[in-house]
Amino acid sequence: MSHPTTLRASKGTILLNKVKTFFSKPYNVILLLLGIVLTFTTVAPIVAIVEDTFKIHAGTIDAGRFLTAPIKSEI
Repeated sequence: MSHPTTLRASKGTILLNKVKTFFSKPYNVILLLLGIVLTFTTVAPIVAIVEDTFKIHAGTIDAGRFLTAPIKSEI
């Protein structure tokens, strides 16, 4: 008794077909593009704020005052 053999696609081929099917619908493409734009416009300012938090800008701190001995008052 012989068993019929069935052809099976590889996992890569199945994944590729699923991705092509997903992007064949216009609303999925629009959803992906707007999701990328929303993520970028949300994450980029947060990263800039965090980066700016740890920077010492010129003129914001009198560096000599904090690096040397305390300044004596002449009053």
